[in-house]
Amino acid sequence: MERNQSLNDFFYQIAQEGPQKQTYKMPSDLGIGKVVQVKTKKGCIVSERDMVYREDVYVQASNSEEYFQIIFCFQDEIAWRRRNEEKLIALSCNELCAYSTSLENEAVGYKKNKSYHFKSVKIPISFLNTILEEYFSESEIEQLKEELYHKITKRTISPELLNLLDEIMHYPKYYGSAGFLFLDSKIMELMAQFINGILCCEVKQIEYQGMSKEDVEAILEAKQMIDRQLAYAPTCEELAKKVGIGLSKFKKGFTQIVGMPVHTYVIDQRLEKSAKLLLKGQNTIGEIASIVGYSNLGHFSAAFKKKYGILPKKYSVKNKSKNCFE
Repeated sequence: MERNQSLNDFFYQIAQEGPQKQTYKMPSDLGIGKVVQVKTKKGCIVSERDMVYREDVYVQASNSEEYFQIIFCFQDEIAWRRRNEEKLIALSCNELCAYSTSLENEAVGYKKNKSYHFKSVKIPISFLNTILEEYFSESEIEQLKEELYHKITKRTISPELLNLLDEIMHYPKYYGSAGFLFLDSKIMELMAQFINGILCCEVKQIEYQGMSKEDVEAILEAKQMIDRQLAYAPTCEELAKKVGIGLSKFKKGFTQIVGMPVHTYVIDQRLEKSAKLLLKGQNTIGEIASIVGYSNLGHFSAAFKKKYGILPKKYSVKNKSKNCFE
């Protein structure tokens, strides 16, 4: 009996050496909500906040060390001000903001009865510098440090970054320290995606021959329009008109930049979003089809099977797993 207990204690200790989530509930007199946080071996901090305040509040926040931080907003707009800066940083639903933090305070404003839901990934500057020095040339490092450490980046959350964020936030319960390995590798993958976007800006003019910088930016804006209103995505003609490009040039440019025609991209993104909703298990298949823009359930099922090789119902059963942050 004692031997069994010793073994139980031994394996329990090993499990506890893996990443442990910490949950902080908001005091009831302030509002309703919680913050869930995990810290990795490399000192990265992954957190998720769900909050509704009873009154307008102004919160002072500070960091114990310098970080590069990416904040993802999923509900009501959040705004904050960095110390010694007059300009507010505002973040709307489905947008991300990335910048380097200092040890100085930041002031965040929350309005009463607003639903705040955002996630963040904080990477120690010391760790990020190590990554840059190991993988990039001196000229690239100089460029990246300017973008990462001295600028504030705001953009729509891309499907690729959203998928990675979901994997990070909902990581399976890896045994012991394997969980740390998984989280740090996914955070590095997230940074690779983010940095790739910066480096790509420098070579777009080479890759997109015959297209001006303004045309490239207009087509990327059209892509963001699709991402923001996927269920009711504008037609090719509507998008071209909104961004001010001729239809023929728009069609050719979109395929060149995104890698597929507009119609194909819309279908692809609808099916990717439906796959994520199926894994969450909070909606019926019919509801998910409607959410992503399919009025005919049969057409949705056929398109889903064509992409994933399996019907939506079987996909949900096969891939659903319990997540750590739930």
